[in-house]
Amino acid sequence: MHAYGEALGHLERALALWDLVEAPEQASGASRAELLLRASQLADFAGDAGRGLELAEEARAAVDERAEPRRAAAAEVRIGRSMHFAGRNADALEHLAAARRLVPREPPSLQYAEVLAAEGRVLALNGRMREARDLLEKAIPIARSLDAPAVESAALCNLAFAYSNLGARERAIAVGREAIRIAEASGSPEDISRAYITGSQAIDNAGRTEEALALGMAGVSVADRLGMSRSTGDQLRQQAAWRLQRIGRLAEAERVLAPALENATTSFNIAASHGFAGRLAVERGELDLAQNQLEEAWELMRRSGGSQLIGPANAALVLLDIRRGDLQRARQRAAEGLERAAAAPGDLRYNAEVFWLAARVEAEMAERARLPGDEDTLPACEAAAVAALDAIERAATEVPGDGAAPEAVAFLALARAELTRLRGEHDAVAWNAAAECFRAIGEVYPAAYADYRAAEALALSGASRSQTAVPLKAAYAVAVEVGSPPFLEEVVRLARRTGVSLGDRVEERAGATATELGLSNRELEVLRLLSEGRTNRQIGERLFITTKTASAHVSHILMKLGVANRAEAAAAAHRLGLIDTVPAE
Repeated sequence: MHAYGEALGHLERALALWDLVEAPEQASGASRAELLLRASQLADFAGDAGRGLELAEEARAAVDERAEPRRAAAAEVRIGRSMHFAGRNADALEHLAAARRLVPREPPSLQYAEVLAAEGRVLALNGRMREARDLLEKAIPIARSLDAPAVESAALCNLAFAYSNLGARERAIAVGREAIRIAEASGSPEDISRAYITGSQAIDNAGRTEEALALGMAGVSVADRLGMSRSTGDQLRQQAAWRLQRIGRLAEAERVLAPALENATTSFNIAASHGFAGRLAVERGELDLAQNQLEEAWELMRRSGGSQLIGPANAALVLLDIRRGDLQRARQRAAEGLERAAAAPGDLRYNAEVFWLAARVEAEMAERARLPGDEDTLPACEAAAVAALDAIERAATEVPGDGAAPEAVAFLALARAELTRLRGEHDAVAWNAAAECFRAIGEVYPAAYADYRAAEALALSGASRSQTAVPLKAAYAVAVEVGSPPFLEEVVRLARRTGVSLGDRVEERAGATATELGLSNRELEVLRLLSEGRTNRQIGERLFITTKTASAHVSHILMKLGVANRAEAAAAAHRLGLIDTVPAE
């Protein structure tokens, strides 16, 4: 029913025949510029924003703005929208502002409302929330007075986005729901699916992650049904994957993201898909894959992405460098992220994690600096961490209304706790506060990191083993459930250092050797690679065996260790010291 590619093909054939037909405008019932603009819209919907932009620019070149200012404005809006679909939001603003100058403000017109709504959307995506709000609030009454539900819903859905980033979270949720209702009544595929994007994000910004996930997944189904899979449908999948990653459902995030990762056609969606896939690979410990995904995404994002993409991707790159142990590179990445965040104060929701990671990098470097001979670098580490903490505190206090989004507040608490770690204060209370902030919004994964650090702080402060065990066991339970080998390894190492029993079946056999467990040398090799987070295919390639054989080895290992999954096997291997029995490459 929504065959945008086929419809585009018909229009392009008509345009190719334009100069060969007598009186083409009479035959087609439209001008060439009008057909070009319609074809541009179809190309965007079909997921070919590059072609959409070419057609829109051709339409603009065919119009004399002095003779036809309104048609020229329509072409400028279409160029701006194609640039938006391509992820070039900063470039789009120039054309949308030009369109607004071309359309008379009086008397109020549908076209003027459309121009205001389009420019407001892109201003919001560039982090200019107050300017966006002002334009969108002007567009809505005009659209209502002219009974234009499609324009009204478009303005409302972007107003919801602006409101949520300006601290009016409940108002944003109400406006987002109204946008969905009006869009569905209007029948516009683009407006319907975009209303699901902004409506679910408004709910997410209020800290209601599971509710936002449910609405976003409903939006995926709607976008697919309306033929918008390769445009707004992929954006909804990316949103869902991001939410799933934050609440620790990594395998589900991969499944949801897969169609976008495999089939995305616009540069925006390609960048976003690779960015979120890269973050998932970091969490799984597949660091080479993560680097490839993130580098590909980063090149596209620096040209086309706003903070909504760049913030999470920057955080993933910093975390990747931390996992690799390259703290100098992590520090450089974090500094770049802080600079970008300072330029987009309205996008704290998407940049908050970078502030925390900047503090974390300095805490990691401070721990290294405490080694003999490196103490002189400690003041620089503390100064950098304090600067990052001051920046996020300042950004959070500047959010009006309800204040900063709950997740941003949680990352602020995490950054404060990192500063205590940097100073060697062993403040479990600070870590517990951060953990509770994340648990309150259902984000158990970062809460587990805070629990892990709380356990470490307790152990270093001389707390009893039973006291240390409480947060450490909480972190372990999440690490196993999530299936993140690198994090699980950190938790297990701390348990071994502190003598905390994590209390599962494998631990009862802690004195067993590999021989007693019945593990062959080949199985030990497989176990080591499995513990690094490698897939069966990667294990097979490394050991020169087939994927099927690697899978069989993994099944045998799980059975011999008496565990249920790969994450538990990795944990068991570290606790039993089995990894150390395999020679390093």
